Amino acid sequence: MAITLPQKGVLQIGRSDKADIRINDSLASRDHCRLHVEDGRVEIEDLASANGTFLRNRALQPRVRVELALGDAVGIGVTVLMLRSGGPLPRPVRVLPHGYFLARLDEECASSVRDRSPFALVRLDVEDDVSASRYAGLLPSILQPSDIVGAYGPQQYELLLLRTTPEVAATLVAELGASLRQAGIAFRTGTAHHPRDGRSAAELLERACQGVRPATAHPGPALDVILVDPAMRELHSLAREVARSDINVLIVGETGTGKEILAEVVHRASPRAQGNFLSLNCAALSENLVEAELFGYEKGAFTGATQAKQGLLETAPGGTVFLDEIGELPLPLQAKLLRVIETRTLIRVGGVAKRAVDVRFVSATNRNLAQAIESSGFRSDLYFRLNGLTLAIPPLRERPVEIEPFGRRFAGEMARELGRSTPEISADALALLCSYAWPGNIRELRNVIHRAVLLCRSGPVITSEHLPRELMEATFSAPQPSPTVPYGHTPFSDLSSTQRGSVLEPEEKRRILDVLEKTAGNQTAAARLLGMGRTAFVARLNQYGISRPRKR
Repeated sequence: MAITLPQKGVLQIGRSDKADIRINDSLASRDHCRLHVEDGRVEIEDLASANGTFLRNRALQPRVRVELALGDAVGIGVTVLMLRSGGPLPRPVRVLPHGYFLARLDEECASSVRDRSPFALVRLDVEDDVSASRYAGLLPSILQPSDIVGAYGPQQYELLLLRTTPEVAATLVAELGASLRQAGIAFRTGTAHHPRDGRSAAELLERACQGVRPATAHPGPALDVILVDPAMRELHSLAREVARSDINVLIVGETGTGKEILAEVVHRASPRAQGNFLSLNCAALSENLVEAELFGYEKGAFTGATQAKQGLLETAPGGTVFLDEIGELPLPLQAKLLRVIETRTLIRVGGVAKRAVDVRFVSATNRNLAQAIESSGFRSDLYFRLNGLTLAIPPLRERPVEIEPFGRRFAGEMARELGRSTPEISADALALLCSYAWPGNIRELRNVIHRAVLLCRSGPVITSEHLPRELMEATFSAPQPSPTVPYGHTPFSDLSSTQRGSVLEPEEKRRILDVLEKTAGNQTAAARLLGMGRTAFVARLNQYGISRPRKR
């Protein structure tokens, strides 16, 4: 809708029926703001509105008039008003404040799991001296009416491309990049795809932000972990103790708690530390291609296989394979993985020769595998293979003492990337951080602090104004508790010091002895109860030095 401004006058904007420009937006106040038009100048004044008036992604001070330039976009709730000189209007683009955009991203993550519809999150940063009017008209060309644009920070945007596959998203981002380059605008982009790159808002945002960070940014998780909370110090101590044996480890915890970092702690403290640490995200593995990717293939195995290729599991001999989000692995792939773990061998696609696999498996999940097993969504026999011992990571809300040191570290990370000194965190901002539930845990805290550093570029202190108040002041229902350990198995972190000494005698060996006793030494029946093949069962007897019962 286009509204012609008078040569001179004052126009009231808001939800009131008496407003000169009426906005049907629940986030707008009845008397939200007003425009002052005189002598070719247009100024806007916020009238102490409840949710604020935003210009160039900054909230206006109440009762202070600010001049508008052609092309400026004014944000009122989810409504955007743009000042133009006339001519055809581009399709309007909704520019949401970051907090509202993130809430919308959370909703889309939940609905996409139900509908199995992919989408893409794009981060777009442009150079500081580019006016909004130069690139505001470039976005509508790649957007559908349902797509959403948010303001991540100054000259920084986030695009939610709904129902978009990775291939289509790559084409759209390439088209946008070509338009920006043609306009002489310097930019950086980063893209994350659901569910390939993550299933939560925090995961997707972190992946998309990696694309716009300088190439010198530190890749991957840092292992100089912060251990202030006593429970976390104990957990990492236990992890290093477990690492001395070769038993498989299952790490459980909510998304964003640092399961991969703990897995790498196990690897580096183990006798396999000199081997490779191979990290695989099971949620991102394609069922059609995973067998060829994991196990490799021989020349001529399928169309396009012009030469043999080594599988990923063959690239980590003597090392550790980390299976992240193991609960998302499709059932057909679970069976293939189980066969590799049981036999310690694999056969390449199109091949016949068995190849030895000498790796230790460390798995992680944020799902309740007990429920998944009961609903036939996860194999119990695979669970027993992977869950030699369990390490449970507590969520960040249960260790608030670590919020401040993590916050300061993340502020330093972003400041170094920007070539600036590290800003302090004010007392009011710290209080706000510590009162938040952090459903996305450490990953969400990192995203919030990195964005706060971008917003406080005019000062040396992060204040509450630089934090997404829409999220911080929201009331969250308590997140689901950390995944429980099914079948009554006790997490290793809950064992007594005497019980921890039994690391050298794996839980699997005790289970085998118990089942043999129940079956009166019948090996075939025992193997069936454990969900194992008889050959693999006999191999386990030999491995653990268990005498094979003799026929009477």
